[in-house]
Formats: sequence, C-alpha cells, structure tokens
Amino acid sequence: MDNIFTLIENFLLKNVWGVIIAGIIASMLGTLSCYLFKKIVDYLRRKFQVRKKKQTVVKYALGFYRGAAAEYSKHSSYRQILLVGDIIMDALSLGLKIVVYLLIAIILINMLNDVFWDLAIIAIVSFMIYPQLSKFKDIRKAYELTYDHIFGEDFTKKCIDGAFETLEKKQKEKDEALNK
Repeated sequence: MDNIFTLIENFLLKNVWGVIIAGIIASMLGTLSCYLFKKIVDYLRRKFQVRKKKQTVVKYALGFYRGAAAEYSKHSSYRQILLVGDIIMDALSLGLKIVVYLLIAIILINMLNDVFWDLAIIAIVSFMIYPQLSKFKDIRKAYELTYDHIFGEDFTKKCIDGAFETLEKKQKEKDEALNK
C-alpha cells in the first residue's frame, strides 16, 4: 500500500503531467468544497430559519452608497476622481488579499513535502479565494454601472471611435509625408 502512495506521489511531483493533474484535482476539490459549504449553509439557514439580515443590510447599504456617490459625483470632476479612487482601492485591497493567500499557500507548500498536504492546502486556499473573486466581480460591475451613469452608456463607444479615427488620421498624415 505504501508503494502505491509513493508511486502516486512521485508521478504527481516529478512528472509534468502529474503536476498538471495535481493542479486540476486541487482546483476541483476547492470548487467542490465551496459548493458543498454553500449548500450546507443554505440548508442550515432554511432548517433553523436564520436570515441573512446582516449581509443583506450591508449589501443594500453598499449599493446605496455607490449609487448616491455616482449621482453626487455627476456634477463635479473632483468627486468623480474620488469615486473612481474608492473603487480602485477596493479592488486593490481584494487583489492584495488574494496575493497574500497565494503567497502563504506557496510558503506552506514549499515547507511540506507531502503531496496530499499540498493538495489540501491548494483546496483550502481556493476555498478562501473564491469569495474574494465574487466580491471583485461585484466591484467591477459597480464600477461599470457608475461609469455608465456618470458619463452615459455611449461615452465609451465614442471614445473608442475617436481613438480609431485619430489613429487613422495620423497614419494617413504619415503616409502622405512619406509619399512627398
């Protein structure tokens, strides 16, 4: 039995395909653990009739804050800068949390020489990163909605079209200068 575990460990650690397979397995375990945890929490909430009142209040308050800030910043470029800075700081703090989780996982993986502990660490870290990525998606969506509200939905399209027109104009001027 020990021989089988040794063969599996050697394959996962010393073979390129083994490393890829180990990463896939760890990712699947992390995703499965997130899914199971979410289902267990939902089941317990329904069984004990616990409500997500605090999370709902925080979510509504954050949404109201973003909307009010977007409306208030519509009239001043200084407030727009502060609003965008606030969203950028939120995204940076979440990004730093993700980087810290990954660094801790790398340190622990380097300290431990057992492949099964390494898989467990990767699964736990992916379980910890998943909520951060969900928050990051919410921040990105809030930024896009705020941007569209302040500048209008067609502003980005106008900017892109203007950039292409300017690029084409400069290219034509360059071609005309070379032809002379």
